[in-house]
Amino acid sequence: MWDSVSDSLDDFCRPVSDFWKEEAGSGSGSHHGSGSGSGSSSSSANLHDEVDFSQCFEDTAILYGVCLVAWVLGGLTFLCAPYHRKSLRISSLHLAKLGLMLVVLVSAFCDLFYTVYQQSVRQVAEYQYVTPIVLSLTMGLMIGVVTTHRVSGIKSSGLPFVFWLVMMFYAALKMRTLVLVAEDKGSVKDVFRFTTFCVQFASYVGLFVLTLLPEHHSRRHSYTLLHDGIDQRKPCPELEATFLSRITWWWLNGLIWDGWRKPLLYSDLTDLNEEDKAKRLGPRFQRNWDKELKKSDVKFTRVPVKPMEYQPVNVEILPTSGEPGLAPEPAQGHGGRGPSLVLALARSFGGTFFIAGFFKLGQDLLGFASPQILKLMIRFTEDPSESDWRGYLYAVLLFVTAVVQSLLLHQYFHRCFLVGMRVRTAVISAIYNKALRLSNSARRERTVGEIVNLMSVDAQRFMDLMSYLHMIWSAPLQIVLALIFLYITMGFSIFAGFAVMVLLIPINAVIAAKSRTLQVKQMILKDSRIKLVNEVLNGMKVIKLYAWEIPFKQQIMGIRQGELNVLRSTAFLNAGSSFTWTCAPFLVALATFATFVLVNKDSSNPNDRLTADKAFVALSLFNILRFPLSMLPMLISFMVEV
Repeated sequence: MWDSVSDSLDDFCRPVSDFWKEEAGSGSGSHHGSGSGSGSSSSSANLHDEVDFSQCFEDTAILYGVCLVAWVLGGLTFLCAPYHRKSLRISSLHLAKLGLMLVVLVSAFCDLFYTVYQQSVRQVAEYQYVTPIVLSLTMGLMIGVVTTHRVSGIKSSGLPFVFWLVMMFYAALKMRTLVLVAEDKGSVKDVFRFTTFCVQFASYVGLFVLTLLPEHHSRRHSYTLLHDGIDQRKPCPELEATFLSRITWWWLNGLIWDGWRKPLLYSDLTDLNEEDKAKRLGPRFQRNWDKELKKSDVKFTRVPVKPMEYQPVNVEILPTSGEPGLAPEPAQGHGGRGPSLVLALARSFGGTFFIAGFFKLGQDLLGFASPQILKLMIRFTEDPSESDWRGYLYAVLLFVTAVVQSLLLHQYFHRCFLVGMRVRTAVISAIYNKALRLSNSARRERTVGEIVNLMSVDAQRFMDLMSYLHMIWSAPLQIVLALIFLYITMGFSIFAGFAVMVLLIPINAVIAAKSRTLQVKQMILKDSRIKLVNEVLNGMKVIKLYAWEIPFKQQIMGIRQGELNVLRSTAFLNAGSSFTWTCAPFLVALATFATFVLVNKDSSNPNDRLTADKAFVALSLFNILRFPLSMLPMLISFMVEV
């Protein structure tokens, strides 16, 4: 089957070349040598024949793949573009981008017409018809993408940046192939196509440079007045930053430089982005919370609320769309549910959090590419017959993989912290708004200290949890992939290490259950202490009059001492859990290597030896395994606290 596919691909590319390599003696020239050429030509070809692709492969497999990805992402751009935003003005930068894309489009049409003309003179390859059509359609797509970005107010986007960067590398690779072919043949065989390609190459470089420059709004939108109408705040530089500046955090350099030169003042800080302000986040959460109330069993009816008969519910502290005179009345029947705070938060801020998950997924998958590249590099050093370019390629791949991993991880954390800040702001706003509308009977149930505790402590725990919530699925994924690659590398010996992990799970389960019990006890003690302190502050005159300071102090200190005892026990449990899972990768590696050596000590098979590539790759995988194993107890602790 593969032979028939290969023959079809070769027929698609001939007579220019084969699909994978230049055909010896082809009309376009061969840089592998034809046997009839000069010795220098053959020698030059042999220097490059291992690394070069054919012209057909570059113009089909590489180019079509890039264009296919561009079409998929471009379609998502058209569907998800924020058309409600204020559009950007038609600037000279925008016109320059359109002009260069039109140049590429015209050159692709010229190649197509030239192929039609050549067909009447001699045979041409089929891909020489298809490639100009694909390229011209893709240029039309990119023109639409750039126009959509301008209409929807997007100043810089990742799709054009990555597309023109990849197209620039594709053009550089093709240019190298054309130069090598010209060197082997002594001249450029197809001058017309070489000229149009040079025009396209220059246009790709120009378009990539233009994507490094941001579009700007008009001057009147440069500053935003504060609510008092007097002071002015600079807008956040992130709004004007390009895609490259955002992924490298270059737009923060100004603030960092100011902080290095002098102590930062409030006036040095920029304004918040509009979508991060409380006036936007509070109403957004309010709308979704109202939807949850309508779907739930909690109905609000206008009934008198008696202080002794009122029973608070869990959602009392959150805002409702009702008026102060409305009281919750549970719906009749069974099988319903109450309003879900998690669903309301997910509908409000889940989009950004979901996108962060894709960054985390990419970072996790790239983490397993480095050990495989390391294996290839070790085997390269052990084989003297390997070409030098492979070593350079592996080194570059290791570097690029690490850089892309870092970029993805920081974008993931940026979005998680952003979602955490928005959730914290929305929850604080909701609690504050509800506190202003509490009835007198509800105020007796909800003290000021308890409300402040909700806004300062519990809301902050939501923010802390957002940074690591994706580890719910990321940690098991990393553990499973690490075990699979370890099995491929070490064989059945990995099950000894897996048994160690299984033995550690019940220990962590017991610690988690005990931690939850202590957490509930701590919250009860904390609420009791806050209520007692609030009563002391409200009745200070009476306490002073009857000289009750010492008894109340002893009560408060007794509750606080019990709270400290619970915190001490929790700290011991967390320390034990962290110690167990910190030692887990070492214990797993020890069990795996010991089992591998003991089982295969009498084997004569070379594959059963503990070689350098197996040892280093396994250690790299164990190092990857360390993070999810150490994060699981921390995540469980965070979730218990929230």
